[in-house]
Amino acid sequence: MFEIVNNRQVIFGENKISEIPGLLKWYGCRKVFFAAYSSSADSYIRIARALTEAGIEHVCYDKVAGEPDLHMINGGRDIFLDEHCDCTLALGGRQRH
Repeated sequence: MFEIVNNRQVIFGENKISEIPGLLKWYGCRKVFFAAYSSSADSYIRIARALTEAGIEHVCYDKVAGEPDLHMINGGRDIFLDEHCDCTLALGGRQRH
């Protein structure tokens, strides 16, 4: 069995992306499991760049499409553990074309 129980923080609003690295550093995070709908999304690229510039490693999990099923969740969990991540960052929504 595997279970993660933690506090959650939901951040949204204009210009909040720039605050993410500082918040993660404040929590002492060193390696982020970054779940996103697409690694080519502008938001993902901006956040990934900001993490790198702040010296925070991240692992991209861009297999999230719609509501995650158990296969998707378990696959992400396995990567989280294998990569020794210490927190999760999730980017929701889809790009509009």
